[in-house]
Amino acid sequence: MIKRNLMTILKALILPLIFLLLLTYNALAQMFKVKIDVDFTDGNISVQDVDMKSTLYYDITDMDTIHLRPDLRDTPLYWFYWYFRVTGVENRILNFQFHGHYEGNKFGAFGPFISTDGEIIWQWLYNEPQDNNQSFTYSFGEAEKEVRFSMGMPYLQTKFDEFIQPYLIYPYLSVNTLTTTSIGRNVEKLLVAPTDKDPEFKVVILALQHSCEIMTSYVLEGIISSIIDSDEDHHDLAEGKRCLSNRTLYG
Repeated sequence: MIKRNLMTILKALILPLIFLLLLTYNALAQMFKVKIDVDFTDGNISVQDVDMKSTLYYDITDMDTIHLRPDLRDTPLYWFYWYFRVTGVENRILNFQFHGHYEGNKFGAFGPFISTDGEIIWQWLYNEPQDNNQSFTYSFGEAEKEVRFSMGMPYLQTKFDEFIQPYLIYPYLSVNTLTTTSIGRNVEKLLVAPTDKDPEFKVVILALQHSCEIMTSYVLEGIISSIIDSDEDHHDLAEGKRCLSNRTLYG
């Protein structure tokens, strides 16, 4: 009888204790969970698990080194574009190691671009050129609930719309559709020119024909701003001396 009562007491104590330990383990796992995803425009990455198999979305609880490669979903050849988001990493230090048969640079001399405010502001990881272009280490701050990493400084449709909005009142600027892509996306044609005469000079500039050709779009912003802002009285364009056709192709 005493033995049976003792077993009953032990069961009554052990089962709640096991349950409490499981809850504690799950809570700690969630606390240290790292989530890597590409669930946004232009996102691209493939993370290698412990067996070096690839998936698109990851919840990592016990890895200080994340193994990566670009997701080659649209090409049979190697492509070097990548862009991913990391969440749940406050006050942690993670290493990011790139893999793949292509041994070229995975990012530039100043490291990857990073954004901690949802891709509003981008900056290079390093202040000085580095020799290592296959891996990088990042120390996440206490307030950095989301950090984005990319091989370049992404230029999306929202960025173009924000840039061009103040210029839409300009009398010699028009934004139309040049054509559509194979997936039905409009390809914009931005024309800065007089509408009542044939310009003396014509210049066609292409930008961002591939996802990696990012920085040219920022250069093109400067060209457009320079032409329009420097012609405050509209004299040059009215005389047909300037014409800028900006054809932007997005993936």
